[in-house]
Amino acid sequence: MKSYKRTLFIILLASWICMPIEWAYCATGDSQDRPRIGLALQGGGAKGFAHIGVLRWLEENRIPADMIAGTSMGGLIGGFYAMGMSPDEMEAFVGTLDWNELIGGEIPFKHLSVRRKEDRLAYPNRLNLGLRNGIQLPSGLNSGHGIGLILDRVTLPYYDLQSFDALPVPFRCVAVDLVTGKQKVFSEGPLQEALRATMSIPGVFSPVRQNEQIYIDGGVLNNLPVGLAKDFGTDAVIAVNLNVGPFDTEEADSLLGVIGRSVDVVIDDNVVRSMDMADLVVPVDVHGYSTLDFEYSGEIIRRGYESASAMSEELKKYALPEKEWKQYLVKREKLRKTDIPVPQFVEVAGLQPEPASLVRKDLDPLIGYPLDLDELMLRLNRIWGQGRYASISYRLVDRQGKAGLRIHPVEMEHSPPTLNIGMNVDGSDIGLIRFGLGARLTFFDLWGTRSEWRLGAGFGTQNWATTELYRPVTRHSNWFIAPRVYAENSTLDIYESGSRMADYRIYRVGFGIQGGYQFNQATELRLGQDLVWYEADLRTGPPQIEEYRHRVGVTSLQFRYLGQDDAIVPRKGIRIEAKGEWFSSLPYYDSGFPRAEMKLSYFQPVSRSGSLVFQGSGGTAFGREDLGLLSFSLGGIMRLGSFGRNELLGSQYYLATAGYLHEVASLPPLAGGEIYAASWYQIGRVYRNSDLPQYPMDISGGLFIKTLLGPVLLGGSYGSGGHRRLYAGIGAIF
Repeated sequence: MKSYKRTLFIILLASWICMPIEWAYCATGDSQDRPRIGLALQGGGAKGFAHIGVLRWLEENRIPADMIAGTSMGGLIGGFYAMGMSPDEMEAFVGTLDWNELIGGEIPFKHLSVRRKEDRLAYPNRLNLGLRNGIQLPSGLNSGHGIGLILDRVTLPYYDLQSFDALPVPFRCVAVDLVTGKQKVFSEGPLQEALRATMSIPGVFSPVRQNEQIYIDGGVLNNLPVGLAKDFGTDAVIAVNLNVGPFDTEEADSLLGVIGRSVDVVIDDNVVRSMDMADLVVPVDVHGYSTLDFEYSGEIIRRGYESASAMSEELKKYALPEKEWKQYLVKREKLRKTDIPVPQFVEVAGLQPEPASLVRKDLDPLIGYPLDLDELMLRLNRIWGQGRYASISYRLVDRQGKAGLRIHPVEMEHSPPTLNIGMNVDGSDIGLIRFGLGARLTFFDLWGTRSEWRLGAGFGTQNWATTELYRPVTRHSNWFIAPRVYAENSTLDIYESGSRMADYRIYRVGFGIQGGYQFNQATELRLGQDLVWYEADLRTGPPQIEEYRHRVGVTSLQFRYLGQDDAIVPRKGIRIEAKGEWFSSLPYYDSGFPRAEMKLSYFQPVSRSGSLVFQGSGGTAFGREDLGLLSFSLGGIMRLGSFGRNELLGSQYYLATAGYLHEVASLPPLAGGEIYAASWYQIGRVYRNSDLPQYPMDISGGLFIKTLLGPVLLGGSYGSGGHRRLYAGIGAIF
């Protein structure tokens, strides 16, 4: 009887010891005579994809991981593996992500609201500043929203995780706390926040804030966390080292090269010390790949696999027999979570009641149904696209036995108000380059929830100032009103037979009110009434149009559909802009007259790198002639570029464009974007009496370069009548 009780006591004691928090010692079910193995994965950005290849080789050769520790990308890959993702699943997953978009950090054009789309089109660059505490840059070029949503999605089944020891493979990752200046080891708490913190590269991603702590990438202090794996009680630690090869001394010739190397020296020192503590080091040759070479994930993964294979003799001493390996996999799979409960409520953290209610309203349709993660991410991206939040995260929470969505929008650090700055250079006439600087200041919610007050000004060849108050009729309404005031003066060139004959200084001052309806994030309809004062003064050359001062009443109807995928160089989608106006008076006429113009653009990808472009535009005054300042014009960049700016003036016109864009290179995501070679053919007509060709046409070619400061165009055109021109431009292109 005593023997029976003793046996029962031993069984109960063993069961208690084998609870999930001590999984590393008992959960595998395999013999504990073997050494417990820990893995330490080094940080290195895209170079860290090599860890996937190493893990694949280890699995193929039945080498278990009883614990895994990682930093930065090593922490990200280690976290995925600890949750139960296989190397094949990880490779497929990272290969589907748009890393340029995730690292670049800009809100994709498709997610922007109509008003933020207008901002991006008017200021097609990344010079967006906050003015809450004076002019300040954000704490990182990337708020982390995109990568945060990815991590929220992957970790969602583990929403009730209490300890990282309860994962299929116990896990640790490292960040650095800027407040204390010491490393932070994550072993519990929301898993997605730990992964986001460990890869917060300084200057690239905004730090992760938790209460009073501010976390950045752990690589600064511990880029290869061998010590964490040892502290967990493992018997042997296998460290994966990302070997970038010797330093290229030519890099010391540049400022960025010196700064980068200085940081590398500090990180390399802690890596070397960690390698000395490891029982086995797998060096992976990633020479030739940079931290941002995410598009080469497949090649880098292969490097990791080959490096592990080269050390097969040393690694295989940790291999399990077939039977024990299967037991290990079964136990690990049992701890993997994939189920997501149906959310029964939405709670919003970190916002005042009114903006929180708007966020809940957008997400309420998801409540009570199996969670559609694609739809959830789409809705969160649309909220992000309003430009009010730096990032938005989500997770599941339990409240009184019910699961619900917890949404956490993070407000901008230094805005509102926001400041957009832009530069425009029109080099369509190399002998007369036009230059301008502009800025737009936007205040939010000063006159009610969702209201916006814009103040803008520009200086250069064209001087202008404008203000508009946008206010929805109610806080949930798509109907809005928008009173505005504006003033500008610009130059109008008059050509004859290809030569510039005269130029006028045009002054326009007006005020009015518009009202309309926003159908969705891409579509808006406006009706407006303005009172405008015009003045035209001859500056150089003989008179070509009458100088005058006149007051005009303008009734307008505008429709915009901004369905393209990019503000600068679209690859896909449709853009439609149409405007009809009724002028109540005009010089030369006693009665009013109509004027209308429309532009349609269609972009269609035909390959991974190439897209076709079709555009058609036209305008008419419905039979009226001698429109003076209100004439339609062609000539200049992207409007029959072989002709001078506004060289073709008339009361009616059309223009057709067919072209092809091909991506030939790209700048680093934080410096800009793609570089496209392009060619296009244009044919048009302007209805007026002149000696110009009846159907002027030209063929053009050039380079479009997406830079941090805005799009750059270098090109040239050859057209009818021997017209030819080389040009350059900075600013809006399409």
